[in-house]
Amino acid sequence: MSQDALNFIHEINTQNDCLKIKVRIVRIWKQSFSLDTILMDEKGKKIQGTIKAKLIHNFERFLAEGSIVVLSNFGVAENSGNYRIINHPCKLNFYHTTTVKKIEVFDGPVYGFGFVKFHDINNKKIGDEFAIDVIGGVVSCGNMDVYDRNGKEGKMINFEMQDLEGKVVNCTLWDNFAQELSTFVNANKNDGCSDRNAVRQKRQAGALPLSMLELAPKKKENVG
Repeated sequence: MSQDALNFIHEINTQNDCLKIKVRIVRIWKQSFSLDTILMDEKGKKIQGTIKAKLIHNFERFLAEGSIVVLSNFGVAENSGNYRIINHPCKLNFYHTTTVKKIEVFDGPVYGFGFVKFHDINNKKIGDEFAIDVIGGVVSCGNMDVYDRNGKEGKMINFEMQDLEGKVVNCTLWDNFAQELSTFVNANKNDGCSDRNAVRQKRQAGALPLSMLELAPKKKENVG
């Protein structure tokens, strides 16, 4: 397929939906009413794509995180609401007529992270209307709280992250994400993070790098 036949995400607007884009699927998550994706083009620009529940079975087998696809015949809608995932004025809607073609070649970023500084978060230089990417060491972690939420079990865990500049931000994860972090911390207590009484750990002892992509224990450095 000729590169000239393809469009880029910055060209997408509500007045022009006759486009064809090549994107990497950065993230996928399913809700009861939809399957949502974060799509990134070769220039690193991102946009959210949504598939309504009744159409999920048409596309789910073609979509996987990290895969590269060419999309066409999709709808374009205004990206509205108080809390949006991507800083783009539009979002994509998959229709019955939307086509998805898997390809292999992608001359762009792999993950598409746009990490923000903890200093900017603490000084309120980062707004809360869009999702952000952060990375740092988990230097303090409390016990996971399990509570009743309108007859259903809810989970919550508070922790602190520290970046390479020594700046710390307070974080909270809920439900499955809270369970994932709690399980990870309990399995890696000897690598520098404890979930008992929110005791702060020294970074020199080895922290747990946390990113939007994965949790992984810090590799121990060899001491000569």
